[in-house]
Amino acid sequence: RYAKRHGLQNGKVLENAVEDAFWNDLLVHKGNYSGKIQFLYVANYNSNKNQEMVLRAFYKADLHSARLVFAGFERNEYLEGLKKLQKELEKEESAEKEVLFHVHLSREEIYRLYGESDVFVCGSRSENAPIVHCEAAACGMAVVSTPVGNVHHMDGIILAANIQEMGKAMELLEND
Repeated sequence: RYAKRHGLQNGKVLENAVEDAFWNDLLVHKGNYSGKIQFLYVANYNSNKNQEMVLRAFYKADLHSARLVFAGFERNEYLEGLKKLQKELEKEESAEKEVLFHVHLSREEIYRLYGESDVFVCGSRSENAPIVHCEAAACGMAVVSTPVGNVHHMDGIILAANIQEMGKAMELLEND
């Protein structure tokens, strides 16, 4: 009725973009058993997704027992640059922090990572309607994100516009 009243034509109702598996009780956040808070970022490895910001924030943050997990879809130059940066940050910050880089994971392995992780982090420079935020929320995870797309309209997301803000959000969530 709304469409008719406002002269809209050719409209379609979009189905839920989050896969049904994310609503399965088996996938709802179970946590990991390492005793460490686990931060997760699922995205293609590239400069727009800005994993570099997340990595820098993780090393700047005063975290005592944390792990950062990246899950991308292909090995590329950007990923190799992240690995090199991680080694540099480890030396600069005099900190040995646990960082894992994954590639070519199956959808089931991605589901497992969501279920094991505590916080979803996103450093993206540009998004429209990021589905990964919705997937993380469906799993019961906290979400920290740059203010991209429609994220500012989503309840409960901690917005972090820069490395310092993201690092502080990570600290807050580790201590929560």
